[in-house]
Amino acid sequence: MKKLVLAVFFSYSLAAYGQDNAAPARRFIEVIGTASRQVTPDRIFLTITLQNQTLNRQQVTVQQQEEQLKQLLLKNKIDPSLLTLADASADVVLSRRKSADYELKKEFVLQLASAEQVTRVTQELQSMHFGELAITKTEYSKIESLQKEVRIAAIKAAKDKADYLLQALGEQVDRPLEVQEIQGNIFMRAPASNTILSNSLASIQEEDGPAISFSKIQVKFSYSVKFGIK
Repeated sequence: MKKLVLAVFFSYSLAAYGQDNAAPARRFIEVIGTASRQVTPDRIFLTITLQNQTLNRQQVTVQQQEEQLKQLLLKNKIDPSLLTLADASADVVLSRRKSADYELKKEFVLQLASAEQVTRVTQELQSMHFGELAITKTEYSKIESLQKEVRIAAIKAAKDKADYLLQALGEQVDRPLEVQEIQGNIFMRAPASNTILSNSLASIQEEDGPAISFSKIQVKFSYSVKFGIK
């Protein structure tokens, strides 16, 4: 949906008083055109922390959980390349838990494509008793083409306004004299709910449909355009 906020400035410059030979300055109209678009994120980054744990009196290692995670991806037809280490320089992290007791941990980032996919994967991870899950970032894969589209829409909005405002005065738009981008913003908010997911995802499993939702990404641009008047 395009939103237009236009401030219109008219300027008619006249020859300086008393200067018979002075050429009149060019008349122009200056308008500000604004356009925006909203899109749903199609890149959702889920951070998964694996750690040694005991389930039903049996030790479950990080390596075992990592294998389960990879099998889960295959089951859900998710490209294994979308699963990467959170920190490429830290394959394994040792964290002291007690005086001389160490716990093995490994942190991954999984890129998913929709709220439905995130819900399905997190439900399965919960049933496998994985440690900590967090949705850390959302993106839109075609953000550059979207920015181009919104910029063009803002310029066209300025031209349309200049056209009908001058028509109301019995004038016509001439070529543009000056174009200036005065505002450009990309608004990306965190997920609307369930940003941090712990061991207990029962609330998600009880829901009908996706329980995880995401705020839309908004791209907005404004241009000040000065047009000559014929």
